This record gives sequence, C-alpha cells and structure tokens, in this order.
Amino acid sequence: MLERDTNIRDIEVKYVGFNPSDDVNSEVQTLTDELYMRAPSDSFLKATFTIQNGAVKGIIQIVSACGRFEAVAEDVDAHVLAKKLVHRIKRKLEEWRDHRVLEGEHAVTTHH
Repeated sequence: MLERDTNIRDIEVKYVGFNPSDDVNSEVQTLTDELYMRAPSDSFLKATFTIQNGAVKGIIQIVSACGRFEAVAEDVDAHVLAKKLVHRIKRKLEEWRDHRVLEGEHAVTTHH
C-alpha cells in the first residue's frame, strides 16, 4: 500500500455558502485523501464546494511541478457530486501516470 504523510497544508477543502453534514464532510475528507495519495509527490490539492441556484458546484484542483489537474461538476446531491469529481480527476491522473516519463528513463524514439 502506498503511504504518504499528509501535511494539512497540502490539502485544502472549502465550503462556500453552506455547512456540510458530518457524512458529507467525512466522505469528502476520505476522497481528497485518496486523491492526494494518487497525485504527483509535490502536489497541492484544493477542493471547493459552493451552493449555486439550489445545486452544489464543486471544483477539485491538483497543482504540482508535473502539471495541473482540474475537475468541475455540479449536482443537487453533495455525495453524488463528490463521486463525480473524484471519477473525473482520477481519469486525468491515470492519463498522466500512463504517459509520464520517470526520472532515469529515456523516451524511446523510432526512425523510419
């Protein structure tokens, strides 16, 4: 299992216009911790949830030296919203992981 010390400064979660239930807060914390573990090693993760027109809009941003990853979604249910955001950003992280060149590796080029 991957282990990484989670420094509170590296994960920031904000709720704007509402106070989440304990269930939502706990779920968001678990999901952001999981995302942080999948992110590049020098990442800063920021999640913001805002009430707009009766729905919750969410944004998750992961910023690192390797790049910036962002997911945006909206839903009337905060639980559904959190899952949508995580699914979208996991896809972006998996794409990055599949295409990155690790230190010490060299990209292979072919000549025709």
